[in-house]
Amino acid sequence: MKLEELIQKNVGAFDEEVPAGAWMKIQTRLPRRMKFPIMRYAALLLVCMGMAYYLGKTKAQSEIRDLEKYDAKLVTYASKVQEKKSKLEQLVSSQPDLGETFNKDLTELQNDFNALKAELTTNPNTETIISAMIQNLEWQIELLNQQTQIAEKKVYML
Repeated sequence: MKLEELIQKNVGAFDEEVPAGAWMKIQTRLPRRMKFPIMRYAALLLVCMGMAYYLGKTKAQSEIRDLEKYDAKLVTYASKVQEKKSKLEQLVSSQPDLGETFNKDLTELQNDFNALKAELTTNPNTETIISAMIQNLEWQIELLNQQTQIAEKKVYML
């Protein structure tokens, strides 16, 4: 009987339902959350901008390294073109008509090279432009070699 009396006295404590005002009291004690999580969006934006900056910086550094590599090639080929031109000019100095013919072909390639050089500053795909510039210089060297061979044959025939 004592058990029954204990249960009768403490019926309210054994209830499984939460008292009506309990959750309201708990909610008032919790810190309020912002309805618009501005700080979260700002933090996310800051992280994204930081990543974009880092990735852009590393890409720019690799492009600079590539440009330095290509720049050395351009200088080498350009100096070879100058050497071949001066050698050819010496050979054709006695034959002006032959020099004019040779000049037309070379001028066309040089104009193409200058157009590529101008495009280099406006086109974002610098690697492709520089490769085309190097190929153009190789063609100029090849043309000058062929012209030198022709001029040497003409000079030796005289």
